[in-house]
Amino acid sequence: MTQFHIQALESALIGFGLTPKQAKVYLAALQLGTSSVQQIAEKARIERTNAYDAIQALIDRRLLSITTIGKKRLFVAEAPEMLASVLEEKAAQLEAALPELRALYNASPTKPKVQFYPGAEGCKAVIETMLVESKGSEIMAMVPPDDLVKTLGGDYAAQAFERFVKMETNLKIIFCQQLPALNILPASSSANCKIKLAPQEIEFPVATFIYGHRTIFLSLTGELFGLTIESVGITEAETARFANLWEGEGTQHF
Repeated sequence: MTQFHIQALESALIGFGLTPKQAKVYLAALQLGTSSVQQIAEKARIERTNAYDAIQALIDRRLLSITTIGKKRLFVAEAPEMLASVLEEKAAQLEAALPELRALYNASPTKPKVQFYPGAEGCKAVIETMLVESKGSEIMAMVPPDDLVKTLGGDYAAQAFERFVKMETNLKIIFCQQLPALNILPASSSANCKIKLAPQEIEFPVATFIYGHRTIFLSLTGELFGLTIESVGITEAETARFANLWEGEGTQHF
């Protein structure tokens, strides 16, 4: 076997989790069969003291075993299939630990969760998810209606708003005054759909929807995408921005 192949095998073993010296020792032991520390060290081209440490680590990993011939203490490499067995055990241990790991991940109150959905279809996917998750709750929205209709289609936009209303989601929507599209969307406020118009000079570069601890941004011009962010801090900031505009001077009922 060439030195190139040996180096490739060393890299594979390092990827498995062995140190470079442990990889050299395991390969040396595989080639030598039953052998002494001195023989393994010479074959692996490492110092004998380093070989001792590597051998003990490999014994702990069940990749080397000890045998005795007369008074000599010798070492034997386990079959390479043992690597697969060890990996299977590690995979099983990880699988068993995943529920607790997920609980720790979800429990972090400061780590935002971000999901990206490309294209117009991504924007629709975000809306469909929002329809399900927001049932019976409240959504605050700041929407450029003309951009929404041009990108997602007037029929889809109108039907989406109707579905929100039917699912008893309380909507508070501020439209910027892109007038061509306003007559396609909800014509007036209802019991669970309150609509206002932002002052003429205010434009929304993206559509923003806020509910629970989630803030959703839909980029409806240029690069099209939906972005969902689950973050208490961002939601509080966007909620404050919405409230200031909703109650601000110049904002009018639709």
